[in-house]
Amino acid sequence: MLPQSIPSLMPQERHILVAGDVFAPTATHSFASPDALSGALSLGAASIAVRLASRGFTVSLLGFVGDDALGSAVQQWVREAGVEVDLLAVSQWPTFYPELGFVEGQGATTAEGVPRRQHSEEQVLPLTGLSEYQAHFQNRCEKYMANASLLVVVDLAMGSVNESRALSFCGRTLGCRTMAILDSAAHPDDQAQSEQWDVLVAPDSDVLEQRLLTLAGEAQGGGHPSESGPGGP
Repeated sequence: MLPQSIPSLMPQERHILVAGDVFAPTATHSFASPDALSGALSLGAASIAVRLASRGFTVSLLGFVGDDALGSAVQQWVREAGVEVDLLAVSQWPTFYPELGFVEGQGATTAEGVPRRQHSEEQVLPLTGLSEYQAHFQNRCEKYMANASLLVVVDLAMGSVNESRALSFCGRTLGCRTMAILDSAAHPDDQAQSEQWDVLVAPDSDVLEQRLLTLAGEAQGGGHPSESGPGGP
């Protein structure tokens, strides 16, 4: 169950909102700020937020982590990088990390009916279907989009995002440019719709890095900020 009261952010004007599925970069509790997006790091919302902040962009992060030591380490790492953080810690839902094996097809599905990717150590499935967690995520995302210049949705079929296209539509309605980073197996039809919205399906790391920095620069005033922006530890 969600806590009765969950503090929310007051993001800076024209911030970049990164929202969706969060990976810990590794299973250790010590993370370096990425010099570039590469490999498994390229798809996690936390790594994307830290990378953008390290380039001097104003960034907020919305998502979920497990109520565990690894989740706490992720929150600290992202905050120290200069990112405003709204990461709800979910009990009995361990924090994801790239080396972990995933279990597919255990009954939980996405809005499109695709089996949701599960952490192999999950004991309960609080992020299933139209859950209160996904409603919380949707509401917070819409709230934070109100003064955002760019929304980056990271949907890897782990349960955080119920419907990426709904968030994209909301972003356009609010005048917030939106891009989505999707898992190819979970979203086989979205590549065909890529001309209708700004979407990358299982992108190459170099392509993702270039596209992110280009859109972020356009959103926050044109061009890339200097490399000397807020960095991580």
